[in-house]
Amino acid sequence: MPFGHRGARAPGPAIGTHKLIVGVDFGTTHSGVSYVPTNKAARDVVVITNWPGPGRFHLESNYKTPSRIAYPEENTGVTANTAGFQVTAKMKSYTWFKLRLDRSATTMYDDPDLRQSEGEGVLKLPRAKNATEVCGDYLAELRAFTMRILEQRFGADVLRLTPIEFWFTVPAIWSDGAKQSTLQAARLGGFGTRPGDHINLISEPEAAAIATLNSVTTGGSEVLVSPGDGVLICDCGGGTVDITTYLVRAVNPELDFEELLVGEGGKCGSTYIDRLFLQWMTRTFGDAFQRIPFDKRGPGSEFMQDFEFCKRDFGLNGDSTTEHHVRLVMDGVNDPENYNAEEGEVKFTSEELESWFTPVISKILAMLGEQMRQSQMQSGQRINKILLVGGFGDSHYLLDSVRQWSESHGAVKVICPDQPQAAVVKGAAIRGLGGIKIKSRRCRRHYGFQLDLPYDPAVDDARHKYVSQFNGKSYSRGTMVWKVKRGQKIDEDTFIIQTVNKPWYKHETLVFKLPFYSCEAQTPPRREDHPRVQKIGEIVVDLRNANLNKFKRRWKFRQDNYIYNLQYELQIMFGQREGVLFVRAKNGNEIFGKAYIEYETE
Repeated sequence: MPFGHRGARAPGPAIGTHKLIVGVDFGTTHSGVSYVPTNKAARDVVVITNWPGPGRFHLESNYKTPSRIAYPEENTGVTANTAGFQVTAKMKSYTWFKLRLDRSATTMYDDPDLRQSEGEGVLKLPRAKNATEVCGDYLAELRAFTMRILEQRFGADVLRLTPIEFWFTVPAIWSDGAKQSTLQAARLGGFGTRPGDHINLISEPEAAAIATLNSVTTGGSEVLVSPGDGVLICDCGGGTVDITTYLVRAVNPELDFEELLVGEGGKCGSTYIDRLFLQWMTRTFGDAFQRIPFDKRGPGSEFMQDFEFCKRDFGLNGDSTTEHHVRLVMDGVNDPENYNAEEGEVKFTSEELESWFTPVISKILAMLGEQMRQSQMQSGQRINKILLVGGFGDSHYLLDSVRQWSESHGAVKVICPDQPQAAVVKGAAIRGLGGIKIKSRRCRRHYGFQLDLPYDPAVDDARHKYVSQFNGKSYSRGTMVWKVKRGQKIDEDTFIIQTVNKPWYKHETLVFKLPFYSCEAQTPPRREDHPRVQKIGEIVVDLRNANLNKFKRRWKFRQDNYIYNLQYELQIMFGQREGVLFVRAKNGNEIFGKAYIEYETE
């Protein structure tokens, strides 16, 4: 069954001409939703907690619901797409599918075994569906329940007439193609499809920064962040970890902050610990564990829920001799050191549990160290506060590890705010209110074009040389021209301009494509064929309805025809409110034709 909600509908206050702001934290393992009317303040943001399904009763708080979906075609007795806590362990289901949206992007901090984790329902997709479609199916169920909650709160008539602005969060390490795929999945799920509704994207650490900085810069004597502070947001989720540093410029009359330098990140969230635990189970129990049906040992099973409690509580008492137990009935196991056959419980020590935490913690600490080093080297700004947020951010062991590490790195103050797992989804809604937003960001990568530049024998290979039919001059193909540099400050007004000269005959197409590239290396290469250069996609300019008489032309006697020099400007906007790249074509002061980006996808 789809997401549902029981209970009588309660009439709510009219919103009038205001909008509703809805934050959506679509996560690898869990997703959350928040909302607030635009006539309210940040303190009035509501996080949905009454997610339906039996699994929610195993948890003390339900700020999020599992990012899991099951299809009726693959499950007897299931009549509709089923998602979240309503997916039971016995259903064939899919999870971690969000990570499939950005398969190409890798960092040195990624879990090295992530690609080998594809199994029954984990990082796997149903037949005949791609990652965007599966994400869209899941988000459709998330939206259906969200709309029921909003209807209950505000009334059906008010909701029907009130525009909704959705703010989806995405990992800061996400590629431009993955952001576009997220936007496409949201639309497939029905978000932003009503007249007047709109979807924007915001990075997860930026949303977390808005929520946490807003909370810790107010409260009188409890103020924890002050102007001039360098604040590092460490957003530790299930699938990804994002580390971003901000400079707080002012806290009154309103919060003013900017991104200080390019952040760090990787696919090394808390599910990395799960994978190491499952590898230990396979090594320790072999076929006895592998023979168990996936619904009893995979994500969402009681077995993995028990392990989740072990992870959460680890580090509370600091006793390395504590023995941990998770329930799992296995046949034919005679290993009293690791298994209690009478109780049907797997046993492991705190030392073993720590060994599964260690690789994850090491990667997080390495990212923290690199961010602090780069901050000092690039700007001279000292990072003096670290805020831990995200679903993994409330881990006692992680918090203690970061605090111990900070003592040897300048005694940086480490803070874990209240409800760290809800910081991202709260911040998304607060951003939608418009009062608190980042002043400027740092560009995560270089952006540029592969262009044909005048041939220079000193630096260009003769194999790439050709002569233009329009002016008879020599050019070199495939040279990279980087228009935006990695680490450059960008804001909502930042855009780049690239002049394009295109010789055109009447028999040729008027739909032109220009490859668009990015590079995350410190120093970008000159040639497009360098392995560090990644193709984002192609910028498409459609001039079929443009007035060609505004362009220069030259008579070609031999071909008894004109050749036009279609010269126009491409403008690519960064830092737009929508959170994705925006492109347009101009001839002089006139915007003409259609321009958009065709992204490279999986």
